[in-house]
Amino acid sequence: MKNIVLVVLIFFTECSFAQLKYKFSNHKGIIVSYKLTKIDSSNRKKDTYLAEVSAENINDYDLFYLVEHNTCISIGSLLSEDNKEYFVIIDVKNARNLFGGIAMLEGKKSRLVHENGWLLYRIPLKSEIKQNFTFNISKGAFPFITESFNKQLYKISDLY
Repeated sequence: MKNIVLVVLIFFTECSFAQLKYKFSNHKGIIVSYKLTKIDSSNRKKDTYLAEVSAENINDYDLFYLVEHNTCISIGSLLSEDNKEYFVIIDVKNARNLFGGIAMLEGKKSRLVHENGWLLYRIPLKSEIKQNFTFNISKGAFPFITESFNKQLYKISDLY
């Protein structure tokens, strides 16, 4: 009987740890959250996780951000953050993958162009943008995940 209770307790603690949902801060009505699922712990050196990342616009209006429209490609334009189409980066700092565990969320490209020639990307009202990615971390460690917004978000009335 003790063995059955022990097995049940181990099963429930593993299941409760298997899926965890976290929310980052609210930035101008965009709530970034992620759900972690441990998908493989059979390797003795690393654990593998699936991260389901989402950015939700809880505003009653669309949000926009500007992306530089480059027709010519140069080294400077490749390194610039202005021409990147994503507005938020989620990074697993202690990931053991080659390039780490990174997700970049991007809005929907609109047909609007700002007066400076930059393209407008839209995050629709009451919508959610999602992305899944996997990463490895050292056995027994807990993922250290950060988020950073790399674009200024605007209402359409602030741009025109």
